Formats: sequence, structure tokens, C-alpha cells
Amino acid sequence: AVYIWGCGSFGRNVLKVLDSKGLEVEGFIDSNPEMHFRVIDGKPVYSPEILKENKTNNRIIVASQPGKLAIEQSLLSFGYEHLQDYLIFQ
Repeated sequence: AVYIWGCGSFGRNVLKVLDSKGLEVEGFIDSNPEMHFRVIDGKPVYSPEILKENKTNNRIIVASQPGKLAIEQSLLSFGYEHLQDYLIFQ
């Protein structure tokens, strides 16, 4: 499953690009608990915990400028590997 970490304008723009290329996105990941369980641009917003619980075949695109170092640390602590399991858009 492909997730976009960050449901702000940057993440929504990444979703539009992926949609235009025919790539299916499972949903957004966001660290802000107030965003969890919302639906943005037709995609659900999940807690980062979903990535810890189910690591099988997940691919994450980090599309959040604030906190990107903390996001990367979380992904590394969950056992994800840069460029293999996730990318960080600058």
C-alpha cells in the first residue's frame, strides 16, 4: 500500500500527481491526532501507528516539510528503510 505522510497542501498535491499517473494511494498519514479518521480528497487519514502495525509492502512518500526529520526517525524506528520503503520530497 502507498501512503502519503502529510495531508496538508503539499501532500494533497502529491496525491493529485500520483492519481494523474494512475497510482493508487491507500491514504494519508499524519502525526496530528486531530486529523486522524478524517477523509481528505477522498482518502482517509491514519495515525502513524498503522505503519508500525502493518509493515508488509508499505511504501511511504513523506510530503511534509515541518517535522520531516521526526517523521524519518519514526519510520526508521518502525524498521523502514530510506529509498526502499520511503521517499522524502523536499
